[in-house]
Amino acid sequence: MRRILVSLGLTDVGGITARIVERLAGAALLDVVVGSIAPSLPALRALAEADPLVRLHVDTSDMAALTAQADIAIGAGGSSSWERCVLGLPTLLLVLADNQTPAATALAEAGAVAALDVAEIETAFDALAARLLGDEALRARLSRNAADICDGRGAERVADRLLTRLEHPRRA
Repeated sequence: MRRILVSLGLTDVGGITARIVERLAGAALLDVVVGSIAPSLPALRALAEADPLVRLHVDTSDMAALTAQADIAIGAGGSSSWERCVLGLPTLLLVLADNQTPAATALAEAGAVAALDVAEIETAFDALAARLLGDEALRARLSRNAADICDGRGAERVADRLLTRLEHPRRA
């Protein structure tokens, strides 16, 4: 593993990002993304100053490049899940809010992510992260399944359907 993207939401709910980065320190180069109002920001700045493998990105405008450069991601279960799927980025997905549960469950059942509820961090995160980091076959399987879920062409398909409807409206 060369590069891990840690992106758990710009607002860093409950200061989760620093807790995760502390657990991953030394595993690989960490690109850590947070917003300027993140509760973890002071701790993350200290971690980045002390460890050259921790690169802190605050309010980044270059999320696409960071995602594309990553070998794996530790990410929240929000809309960025689909961006990671498009790129086939193997992901340990953390469910940080109840509204993320249905999509996280579906992605995990499809074998597209390894998922954990935020309440399981203390008991299960380390083992699952180590497995993901150490198991190339698992990463390949997650990558393949994630890419099969979302091809990134949804907007194009919606536009095509809308244009077809405009060109050939149905009569009531």
